[in-house]
Amino acid sequence: MEEIPIGDGEVEVVFFSQSLHHALHPERAVEEAARILAPGGRVVILDLAKHRFEEAREMYADEWLGFSEAELEAMLLKAGFANVQTSVVDKEAETPQFQTLLAVGTRRPSLFGARSRGVGACGRHPSGSR
Repeated sequence: MEEIPIGDGEVEVVFFSQSLHHALHPERAVEEAARILAPGGRVVILDLAKHRFEEAREMYADEWLGFSEAELEAMLLKAGFANVQTSVVDKEAETPQFQTLLAVGTRRPSLFGARSRGVGACGRHPSGSR
């Protein structure tokens, strides 16, 4: 998740489904998602809300005991996403009553448009040459 073999700006959607809490460095995984997304592309994160069920580390190989909405929002904003929204979308009825968060964001365009293509917003190279 932290080093994806995909070029800059090559995908339109990145979807993390119950995986971010397994990443050693979730911030890097979110930054990597921003790198591979085209401007205007969307990231979708479906993951556990912060909890205290320590047994999950051994039972499920969890690195993190979920995330708060504020933590996910901060990660996305720091990685350059806009229009960030988070919400709780599910709560298990049985103990430990895990909650599931949904977080979405849109990759902001770079200053000159698509950075991976080296093209400015007016269709010219940022240096002014073609």
